[in-house]
Amino acid sequence: MKNHHNFWLTLCCFLFTYCGLSSVVNAQDQDPYANQYELIKLAQPVQRKDGKVEVVEFFLYTCPHCHTFEAHLVPWVETKPDYIHFENVPAVFNDEWIPLAKLHYTAEALGKLKEFHAIILKAIHEDKRTLQAVPDFIKLFSEHGVTKEEFEKNYNSFFVDMKVRNAKLMTKSYGITGVPAVVVQGKYRLLSSKTNGYDNLLKVVDGLAEREYQALSKAPPATTTTTSTTTTQSSSVTTETKNTEATESTAPE
Repeated sequence: MKNHHNFWLTLCCFLFTYCGLSSVVNAQDQDPYANQYELIKLAQPVQRKDGKVEVVEFFLYTCPHCHTFEAHLVPWVETKPDYIHFENVPAVFNDEWIPLAKLHYTAEALGKLKEFHAIILKAIHEDKRTLQAVPDFIKLFSEHGVTKEEFEKNYNSFFVDMKVRNAKLMTKSYGITGVPAVVVQGKYRLLSSKTNGYDNLLKVVDGLAEREYQALSKAPPATTTTTSTTTTQSSSVTTETKNTEATESTAPE
């Protein structure tokens, strides 16, 4: 009787394990990107009027990993599908990061974001310049044709203030705790620690963006205009070690 009982117990354990493994395999078959992203729970999908899929990179100008990622990101941006809308958002974890966020959006207000985004990264990481305060910013921009008056007017503008406030809200609501991080359509948060490097991260972005675009194409037209909001999702970031080098910077305390 005892052996009979052990037989059925062993069989049940085997079936339970088999079913569990089968579920994992089936889930991975259904989602080839499983375990390579984090879902932003309860976040509402982005609703763009142009029907494009939104891809956002969260970064810090002082982050060495963001500077490294840029070399992978720029070619991707230049060749991405037309249905992807991409933008950089400076992570604002606390008020300490507001000046550099304002610097980013000052460049946007001037209509020179692409140019100055590269200039700022080069100044900090290659030229080893200190960019911490407004006088530092004015000096850098003046070297590239922007007057002190023009810089200050835009740096202190309502436009820049609103953009920084939105960046701070997005940093929190998308659960950003380390950079660089990429969010696809307000749903999927990607870090290179989960994708085995930057190149594969961008491949996963392509796959998820295509998935979202196909879903948007099949969706019936909206009958009313709604405002999308996001909710906060707390997340802890892991640090990838690849060839002994980390690929993300965690948020400062």
